[in-house]
Amino acid sequence: MVYNEKLRLASLDLAKSIAAVIPIPANEIAPKADLDDAFPDEGRQRSQIYQLLMDNSDKIKGLDEYVRFTSELTNDKQIFPQVGRTIQLGNYGIKLSIDSCTTSFLTGFILRLNKGRGTLDVCSNEEFTEMETFFYQPNAVFLVTSLLYNFTSAVKEIRVGDFLIRDIGKRSSEGLLGYSVDYLFSPVTHEIECELIVEKQIREDELKPAPQDIHALRIVEKLITALRMLKSEEVGLGSLVTVPKVWGFSGYAGIRKFPISRFIPPQFVLKEDDISELEKLVHILELSEEFSQESLGSSLRRFNTSYERWGDDDRIIDIVVALEAILLSGNEQLELKYRFALRGAALMNLPSDEGKKVFENLGYAYDIRSLILHGERQKGVITIMKKVTKSNHGIQSLGQFVFLLRNYLRRGIPAYLSIRETTNNHDEVIKLLDRRIINGLATELKNS
Repeated sequence: MVYNEKLRLASLDLAKSIAAVIPIPANEIAPKADLDDAFPDEGRQRSQIYQLLMDNSDKIKGLDEYVRFTSELTNDKQIFPQVGRTIQLGNYGIKLSIDSCTTSFLTGFILRLNKGRGTLDVCSNEEFTEMETFFYQPNAVFLVTSLLYNFTSAVKEIRVGDFLIRDIGKRSSEGLLGYSVDYLFSPVTHEIECELIVEKQIREDELKPAPQDIHALRIVEKLITALRMLKSEEVGLGSLVTVPKVWGFSGYAGIRKFPISRFIPPQFVLKEDDISELEKLVHILELSEEFSQESLGSSLRRFNTSYERWGDDDRIIDIVVALEAILLSGNEQLELKYRFALRGAALMNLPSDEGKKVFENLGYAYDIRSLILHGERQKGVITIMKKVTKSNHGIQSLGQFVFLLRNYLRRGIPAYLSIRETTNNHDEVIKLLDRRIINGLATELKNS
């Protein structure tokens, strides 16, 4: 729609202009605080934010024109007949509700630019909840927004299962279950923003998602999990928000709780050559849905939450628990560390020398995990890390060791799934791994 595109471009220009000229200290609007606590008088709070903008209005290109333009569109129900219509604001990932008042539009800008200061910024759940104070409308359209952070691709159009990625400017009714979905490659940063809009009226008693909504989100989750298994660079789901806030959501892929600027790792680059392997991983993960209530489901959840953690202690616990879920049986009580490390090496199915290294490192990881869980971190982790550093060239810190262990998990889950596809249950996978260990020992004895 031509009006929609004009407003999108006007919004993008305004977002850039605001980001460039208005410095907003972090303490002006506390991002983690509830707005009702920070500003008991909502009207006064809006006035304060609006005043910040007005004080700088002479520097903000197109503000008056934007306000006039949005006011005209808001009143034109032929153009925007749906309640709760939203507009995407380009690189900044800002979304504004068309039928909110002007001060609500501008409040949305401030909340999103508060941390990022004009860079792509991912709000936390708490911040989105704050924004919903302004965006909530009775009978609003159900809206979910998700962002892939730290991601770039020269691929103009790819399909991964039902998931469709398109170049900027293209619209499609295909993709997620036939929903009207826009996939935007932002022209500067190439992050992908996808928008799922289910145009239906939400009743007060309709407090749970429809099955097709859950299925659509699972597709997004599968793509992110597959991307993480494909390469070691970090990629993830930025945020999920519903308007109105009908239900909470936290699945395998997790919800990013901190800004993009927190990340230093190499950007995740998807190339044409990666597509076939990515599709294989998505296919494998589709098979995993049959076992989501088993140990595999726990392993996948822990694999993904290891990307969401702040500290290396929490990350290593997630990774070791994820590996335990696919390497140990629930009825085993003795020599767990030894079984864990041996089966991990067997699962990777590597040459002898590499397998021994995996066995050694998994033993160290199990010990570190136990020390952290039992509150003895200071006593023993430093000692173990000295051994890790000595036996692994280039690893000097716990964070680097976590990176190595996560790579084991990235290889281990697909390997487990390929075995699980041909077996009846988890215990049969364990038996197969134990047979590999015995066969490997027999080969070594024969060659010694």
